[in-house]
Amino acid sequence: MMKKLLNPFPVKRRVRPGLYTLLVLTVLGACNTRAPKTEEKPKGPLTELPFEMVNADTLERIARTAKGWSTVENVFMGQNNGSPVTEAGKGILLYSTPDQSSQPSPENSIWNVLGTDITNHEDIDIKLDFMLGGEHSAISVIFQGVYELRLTADKDLNNTAVPSGNVEQPSYSLLLPEIYRAPGLWQHLSVRFTAPQPGAAGSARFEHILLNGKALPDTTITPHTVWKSPPSRLAFSAGGTAALRNILYKTYTRDRIALSGIQYSVYKGIFKEYDTLKTLTPLRTGNTDSLHWKVGDKRAQVSFAGTMHVPHTGAYLFRLRAGGPAWLLIDNKEIINNHGTRDFVRPFYDSVYLKAGDHPFQVVYANYDQSLVIDYEGPGIPFTRLTDPKAERHEEEIEPLEYAVTTEPGLQRGFFMHHGKVDTYTMAVGIPGGMNYAYDLNTYSLLSVWRGRFIDVSNMWTSRGESQRELPLGAVLELSGIPTVQLLADEKNVWQDTVAADKTPFTKRVYRIDNNGLPVFQYTFHGVSIEDRWRTAFDGKGLTRFVTVTNASEVSDIYFMLGNGSVVEKVPQGGYAIDDKAYFLSEPTGIDPKSLRIVKASDGRYALMLPLAGPARKYITFQYTILW
Repeated sequence: MMKKLLNPFPVKRRVRPGLYTLLVLTVLGACNTRAPKTEEKPKGPLTELPFEMVNADTLERIARTAKGWSTVENVFMGQNNGSPVTEAGKGILLYSTPDQSSQPSPENSIWNVLGTDITNHEDIDIKLDFMLGGEHSAISVIFQGVYELRLTADKDLNNTAVPSGNVEQPSYSLLLPEIYRAPGLWQHLSVRFTAPQPGAAGSARFEHILLNGKALPDTTITPHTVWKSPPSRLAFSAGGTAALRNILYKTYTRDRIALSGIQYSVYKGIFKEYDTLKTLTPLRTGNTDSLHWKVGDKRAQVSFAGTMHVPHTGAYLFRLRAGGPAWLLIDNKEIINNHGTRDFVRPFYDSVYLKAGDHPFQVVYANYDQSLVIDYEGPGIPFTRLTDPKAERHEEEIEPLEYAVTTEPGLQRGFFMHHGKVDTYTMAVGIPGGMNYAYDLNTYSLLSVWRGRFIDVSNMWTSRGESQRELPLGAVLELSGIPTVQLLADEKNVWQDTVAADKTPFTKRVYRIDNNGLPVFQYTFHGVSIEDRWRTAFDGKGLTRFVTVTNASEVSDIYFMLGNGSVVEKVPQGGYAIDDKAYFLSEPTGIDPKSLRIVKASDGRYALMLPLAGPARKYITFQYTILW
């Protein structure tokens, strides 16, 4: 347990600020936002301050006055470029007109999305879900009324070339077909807009761009003459058929925390409890204008103390990474520490509620590995470095080593990141033409799929352990990865999520390589033999699964899980939408479609299940396609 430090600021018994901060944020957020049905509570420690959300009532008000826009509770689109099928309600902004070839334009725009209280935004982070209805669909996000970011996979709707590097463009189209999801699926955009500096010539920046989880280069952009009014407001425009939901934002000012009067003391030795310093005489003391481990010595303790000038009252989140024990104290209270680790890449977070004004602070660092990084986020402030930028030690850069798939399939056994954890029983498979997947050889289930380039294997030849991973080079769609075959005495029973490698129910486990160079996975589950293979779909737009089951009639209560997630929906145009329209499944062939069941487990998850047992089911073969 951490003890007290007497000098220079005595530490009182700590009152953890994080819970109070979260309570304040929750109460304030409840006053002006309405969480969508799909939003989940944060899991684990807080790693960023909450975004504000454009509530459903605001969307409904905007849609009533905008041409072609309406609000609905659910929408199905993108199948055969037909008209969308909707369910009445609100929460989703839908743009749909008889002219399916229309482009984003001022006539198709909605303005003042953030409400009358935020009309002149500067820097802003935006996160949102969007859906495109077909080949001729697009959505534009217009910042400050003149800077356009266009979302489309249709080259005909791209009015400028895709920029490379920092080439200035009057609009920026994310024209990357292999990264976009299929029409009718929810997709995800995250971007920071950095407004021109005061007195600058008008160039702004799009930064930290994530499209369906794939990081894209930052770019400089100039005002677009098409977007003229009303100025200085966030706006959206659309063409074809498109939808928006879960519009989250954070607006920023140019104010930042400032440090002053920083004094340092250097102590001989390394100590895992900083109160040890109170018994020691420092080797030297002095003043500094920044927080940098260089004022200390290698394998020595350094303590900084000074005044922190806080610009705004509110919640502040601090992030600490250091190569050796490190602590941050504010107002004589320990705010965050890294629990003595020398892992200088691993972040630690904690939050505190601070009033605007001056606060005494202290930073203590035991310098093992010459890296001390403290970042913070606050009201109207994005994550900003508090320590000297040169005080960070960077990991050794590894030169990429791409496993390219051209005319022959690619197969690679190795470790694979899945839902934030390393899966050690995987095979990555690359199919010529740009279809790729990762398969778990312990649960016999699909982990992830992506299009385009295959994998980077450079990490597999450096370091040891979990860092030796295959890195997919496309926009990855993660699936649940739970065992495909389940034994359920009751359909509503909670599914088996994991399989212990030393207690696996799967036997006779092998895979063979077909004449086309692709794997066929074979295993036995409670006496039922299963053969599983994945191939590029006939139209080249997805992966088709071919399944053969024998001896199923011998075992009761056995189910094959085709897809699962937070919700499973029967699509009016045919097939199934899985996990809140994360991906589609086609209608299976080779089985009676009436035998399929949408099952809700007792823990609230849904699955599309096929019961395998039955007197006429000694031998079953069927196939279906996953489209994303």
